[in-house]
Amino acid sequence: MAVPPRDDRITRRAFLPLVVLGAGIPGLVFSVWRLSRRPVSTFAPLVAPRFRHRKLYPPARVTLPSGLYLNQRSKIAHYVDESGFIRRVTRINESHLTLVPASAFDARTTMPRVNADTAAGAFEGLARQRLRAGNVEEALNTLERGIDQDLALIGGSLEPVQESSAITSQATTFRPRFNLYDLFARESVRAGQSVPLQRFIARVQRLPVPVRELFSTRLAKWTDTSGPWYKKHATPAKTL
Repeated sequence: MAVPPRDDRITRRAFLPLVVLGAGIPGLVFSVWRLSRRPVSTFAPLVAPRFRHRKLYPPARVTLPSGLYLNQRSKIAHYVDESGFIRRVTRINESHLTLVPASAFDARTTMPRVNADTAAGAFEGLARQRLRAGNVEEALNTLERGIDQDLALIGGSLEPVQESSAITSQATTFRPRFNLYDLFARESVRAGQSVPLQRFIARVQRLPVPVRELFSTRLAKWTDTSGPWYKKHATPAKTL
């Protein structure tokens, strides 16, 4: 009996996967080869996080007494707290530091100036030292210097503020250091210093509208002499 001839022809259905696989393998090899030739920096955004944890370094510690010190090289003043630390500074040469009074800082000039990151805390710290020593007038003057520095960011430090687009645009992002203003108002009432308090309130009321609105609640209690806040602080109390 004759054996029928074997049909070795491949079907179309079986042939198509072989074509696709044969064309894909060279393309995959070529892509891997191209990626291997790229520098490592190309892949950094893929493996590196967008935000990295910032390492916190301890503040610089000096042997100087507490106060404001001007760095003669940078012309920037730093506050040495009662523990001997200078915040936001990790290393500093003490030989370049000179003790300066708070009255030496004028917001109308650019030099000298206090470190912007710690200015509010510096003037508040100095003021509290003077309050503990019983020097209320010096404490209020120190706080006024700190407020000058704060309001200088919107052009409202010493002179009456004139409404303008430039000032208004800065005022929309301005956030006052309320601790300075609250301490000044409280200690003025405690000491019975009505003249500095009224001058201080008048300055706040002349600020641009966006900033003045931030003080609306505070202005209400500062000007209400018969209100609970005024009566509470008008009674002599121990200053912290």
